[in-house]
Amino acid sequence: MDIPVSNSPQATKRRFWPWLIVILILVGLGFFAWTNFKNSAQKVENSKTVTKQGAPKKDLSVPPAVTVTKKQVETAKLPSGLPSDVPIEAGAKILQNYTATTSDGKIQATRIFETSKSLDDNAKVYTDYLVKNNWKITTKTTIERLRSIAAVKGDLYININIGENSVTKVRTVDISILQTVGTK
Repeated sequence: MDIPVSNSPQATKRRFWPWLIVILILVGLGFFAWTNFKNSAQKVENSKTVTKQGAPKKDLSVPPAVTVTKKQVETAKLPSGLPSDVPIEAGAKILQNYTATTSDGKIQATRIFETSKSLDDNAKVYTDYLVKNNWKITTKTTIERLRSIAAVKGDLYININIGENSVTKVRTVDISILQTVGTK
């Protein structure tokens, strides 16, 4: 069966218009894509220019290192900066006793000693001391072989760690106080 093909001008027009519409749509989409790409490329270039010219320069130099000077203190004396009324167990073996000063003005005083008291007994002694002396307790930690108390009072920070060595069973109290007055 033969299908009649019409070459009449009207048939040609009917086939021409759909193709023209498709071509115009494709050209429009291409133009739209090209202008959006061009605008995005221009925005990226502009942002590079702003970053290069308008952004403040970052200081990439390395700041000077903070140095620490540690000074051992005789065990019969308290390190400077440690409150004179802080409870120290009578007859305790002093393991460490020192002050440390940083080049940026911070001062730390530390005393570490062996204790015969339990971890919980020591935690109570130091918690009571801090509360009585108007320290604001910021953290209290209790885990198997450690009790830790941190507190603040003005520009002073105190950290008290009471621990037990899992091998030797020796219990120690570590009292460290950090003073930040004069920090540069």
